[in-house]
Amino acid sequence: NQGAWRCRKGGRPSTRTMLPLREKQLEAIVRMLNLNRTPGEEDEDEESNWETVWKVLVLDSFCMDLLSPLVKVGDLLKHGVTLHMLVHGGRQALPDVPAVYFTRPTAENTKRICADVVGHLYGSFYLNFSSSLPRPLMEDLSAA
Repeated sequence: NQGAWRCRKGGRPSTRTMLPLREKQLEAIVRMLNLNRTPGEEDEDEESNWETVWKVLVLDSFCMDLLSPLVKVGDLLKHGVTLHMLVHGGRQALPDVPAVYFTRPTAENTKRICADVVGHLYGSFYLNFSSSLPRPLMEDLSAA
């Protein structure tokens, strides 16, 4: 589609071309917040319909800056996020609650995630990274 690449004066994309990008970003965020499932999607082993799973969201400051223009606190609640915290902040254990992590794939972040897993800080862990996870960091996570 040639129209998708048209720019306004000054070389900046028009608002019309940015809208689909924003929609795709929101779709990816909603999927992440719903434990990497689409609302309404059923697991093969589940007999019940989709219901909200209450969870915590753990972020680094970079990913918080990515989310903040796209998602408001009310949107987080709508998708079952009861708390959102920084990965390197002080956090208490919530062993019955799943945690959705959204961080950069750095050694510092993966070290902290591994400590959370080993310490059984949450009931389950859903890991999401802002870019590709390097193999050595993936191996560190799998060893935890």
